[in-house]
Amino acid sequence: GRVDSSIIPKTDGAVDLGSSALGWNDIHLSSGSVINFDGGDVTLTHSANALTFAGGTFISNDKVNINDETEATSTTDGSLQTDGGLSVAKDAVFGDDVKLLSDSAVLNFGADSDVSLTHVADTALLLNAAMRLQFRDSGLYIGSNADGDLDIVSDGTAVDSINLESAGGITLDAGTAGSGIIYEDDGTEMARIHNSSSDVI
Repeated sequence: GRVDSSIIPKTDGAVDLGSSALGWNDIHLSSGSVINFDGGDVTLTHSANALTFAGGTFISNDKVNINDETEATSTTDGSLQTDGGLSVAKDAVFGDDVKLLSDSAVLNFGADSDVSLTHVADTALLLNAAMRLQFRDSGLYIGSNADGDLDIVSDGTAVDSINLESAGGITLDAGTAGSGIIYEDDGTEMARIHNSSSDVI
């Protein structure tokens, strides 16, 4: 009777697998078994302690919780792995470190990726083009308006709006002898210290 009751056709054309009346609620498939959906277009295959879903898109209209706590140290370990890209429509919250493991990795910001940080292998992080690193608001920033120019800008009006402080010495090294170090007041040059034949002018 249990075998005859294990597959019960219903009047709406659906099929129940197992019979709750007989207490037979489990489905047992032998190792290597395959479940085919829609003529084999979508399959669920068992192998080596894993289930492989293929041929379609897995869709969940609710949360997917992964309770495994394996740490991620590479792209092939951790609790959740993907061989392709990852698209997230909402905020992403990380409880620990974020690692970009490839050299020359890029962090893009903005709808059109107009601001980016690029990893320069073993050297630096590169902010693109004339983009700025701002502090507090747009009036305080470090940037470059042209290749070879470095701007440190403050819109503060206090006497010490820009401070250079060091527990040791401070070195100002002007590479071009005639240019030297220039002091300006509101854009007007007031003084210049430069080298002329090893003399300080």
